[in-house]
Amino acid sequence: MKKFKKVIVIAMFLFPLSSYANHECTGEVLDVHLNTEGQLSATISGIATNSYLCELSSDYCRALYSGLLISLTSSKSVTLWFNNDDINNKKCFKGNWVNLDKDYGFYHFRLKR
Repeated sequence: MKKFKKVIVIAMFLFPLSSYANHECTGEVLDVHLNTEGQLSATISGIATNSYLCELSSDYCRALYSGLLISLTSSKSVTLWFNNDDINNKKCFKGNWVNLDKDYGFYHFRLKR
């Protein structure tokens, strides 16, 4: 019985940690947007339409912009990782005109050959 109680206590502490988890989504870059304020947005099939990614003032965002342009011109797919999605809702399509950084915790980008 003591062992069972320990398992319950441990599960109670771990449950809040598991309510959010990261996952990845892959799609093709269909277009890339920049506005006069240096905000980078893109449409990536199966992930998001016209959606905000980052500010060009950061080195990461400039590298991301470069990667998106490479993907757009070479028709290579990209993979994005998110860490703010509810564990029970890991669908890849996030929506139209959404903030992938703030709303979904976009944190990692991959362009593969």
